[in-house]
Amino acid sequence: VSAGVSSWKWVMDGTGRGPGGAILPPPARMDGERVAQLVERLVKGVVARELGTEAPPALCGQLVHYSLRILGSRLTPSFVHDEFRMSELIKKRLLREGRKEDALQCTDLLRTLSTFDVLRRKSAILHVLLALASESTPSEDTALVQSLETVFADVGLRVVHEVESHYDTEASTPEPTPVKHRQPLPKAAVADEVNEDVLVRDVLFALQGIDGKYVRYDGHHDAYVVVSGEVSPSKKVLIRELCELGWLYRRLQTHLDRMTAQESIGLVGQSLVAALHEELRDYYRLIAILQAQTTASSSAGSALTLRRLMVWSLDPVQRLRLMNILVDSTEGLKGGALASAIHGHLCHGDSFVHSLVHRVMSRIVSPLFYMIRQWVFEGELEDPHCEFFVASDPAVKEDRLWQDKYSLREAMVPSFITTDLAHKILLIGKSINFIRHCCHDAEWVADASTSAVDIAKMEFGEVGTITEVITRTANVTNRHVMELLFHRYKFQEHCMAMKCYLLLGQGDFIQYLFDVVSPELSKPATGLYRHNLLGMLETAIRASNAQYDDPDVLNRLDVRLLENNEATSGWDVFALDYHVNAPINAIFTPEIMGSYQVISNFLWKLKRAEVSLSSVWRRHMMSAHIVVQLADMKEDLRMCHMLRHEMIHFINNLQYYIMFEVME
Repeated sequence: VSAGVSSWKWVMDGTGRGPGGAILPPPARMDGERVAQLVERLVKGVVARELGTEAPPALCGQLVHYSLRILGSRLTPSFVHDEFRMSELIKKRLLREGRKEDALQCTDLLRTLSTFDVLRRKSAILHVLLALASESTPSEDTALVQSLETVFADVGLRVVHEVESHYDTEASTPEPTPVKHRQPLPKAAVADEVNEDVLVRDVLFALQGIDGKYVRYDGHHDAYVVVSGEVSPSKKVLIRELCELGWLYRRLQTHLDRMTAQESIGLVGQSLVAALHEELRDYYRLIAILQAQTTASSSAGSALTLRRLMVWSLDPVQRLRLMNILVDSTEGLKGGALASAIHGHLCHGDSFVHSLVHRVMSRIVSPLFYMIRQWVFEGELEDPHCEFFVASDPAVKEDRLWQDKYSLREAMVPSFITTDLAHKILLIGKSINFIRHCCHDAEWVADASTSAVDIAKMEFGEVGTITEVITRTANVTNRHVMELLFHRYKFQEHCMAMKCYLLLGQGDFIQYLFDVVSPELSKPATGLYRHNLLGMLETAIRASNAQYDDPDVLNRLDVRLLENNEATSGWDVFALDYHVNAPINAIFTPEIMGSYQVISNFLWKLKRAEVSLSSVWRRHMMSAHIVVQLADMKEDLRMCHMLRHEMIHFINNLQYYIMFEVME
């Protein structure tokens, strides 16, 4: 080491000057011829400096030959190319041996070495020097060391102190022997210990979920263990850490196989399986590269070690851990609920986690976006596995389409879609089906879907675009529904008919109808016939201004006899009725019409009370000349007149309040 450092100091002194002050030009590229020239120059300089004269050509040729063989051989196993780490190891070794001055000198030399860019593999040079200094026992490199000692002893070079205690400097000069490569496992290892190449092969099998000869999966411990063979504790620790990747892969593959076998997993679940298989492609590619490297390294002499494999496995372990977390979070979920569970992992500060989850989300939302497109632009609900947040009840008839046929599944609404937006999506598809089935306007649905294809560009993450498209489509659909109701189906005319006939707003018609049906309704309820009452209704229509109303409205006006077991008079069972059909019945539902009937019957009873009181007043007026002659009853008759006036006053005010203050 001292000789090497001394040589470096000479070569690197100043700005890289060689013997005689000649500046060493930086190599354009380190090919074989350039390396040989530099080694020859270094050997000549060192020998000339030690001998004080020009180096003999034969000795220089022999030293250059051995130096090139040393550089071309594999003296040490693989190491991390870290110049700082090598520098720290050298200084720690010097301080541990109590050589503080040498440590300070080495620090200065290393600082000088770091300022030069001529040498590109400084960490490799430091590693060679440290390895030479760390040699403590004779090994397979003894022949090489003895050959070097003999060669340098012939030219009078002194032996380094650190090496004197380990190698014999008095040995005779042997014949040149070829330099042997250092094996991955030292000779001091246990004779029966399993070769590391075999362990690496088994670990690669474990990473694919396959049991090897020495490394197998233990179901009892739920882990990969070394089942046979002599393996050092340190390697067992490495194998256990490496096989975590295989355990994660085995667990993930088991979940994916189970999900694939389930028929009820749905399109979103299938998309999740496909996305995870897509993410596993990089893992499969890594396994293939490692296997290829193992095959190539066995022939090239640079074996793939467990420690190298540990470095390769850092990124895949993180990836497979995250994928297992995603699978666990979606256990038992499907559709929008599954998408919400995955979306919950998107808000993560780690860019690696965010990018992977984003890629998975881009795949699994495709079925949901397709369902949304079909629903809001075609009104079609393609959801065979009940994954969409819009549900349909096929048992509901068309007359209840708007109220009961379609509903919102709150649990299936994805977290990236707001509740308001989900209700708006539900309303769009419901309106399209209302137009198609109730309003019988299928042509407009086709035209709307054709024009909407250009704006149906919804991608994951573009919430603003989705909201804008849905809002614009909802406005177009709702506007057309209103146009159909108010123009083609005359919704406003039907509302006026309700007011005029059921709520007794058409005064002349109601008065004439009351006068016509009063004799008939005074009969017992069992003596009423509907066809007789219908004839009286037609007479009242022709005799009043109601005859000028729309014929479609007049045809809907009808008479209904209520079911009342306690009824004694026709007044108790008679009621006016108004028939509504699609699409008007979506607004005037049976429940709403029932409320109208209750109000109509109440108003009809008020009208009957008013007419009855008016009839009483008329009879009183007609018999006034007779009553005058009854002086004894004068006071009683006066009280009857006052009571009648109070009742008429109350009925008139109640009618006014109901008709104007309430209904208007």
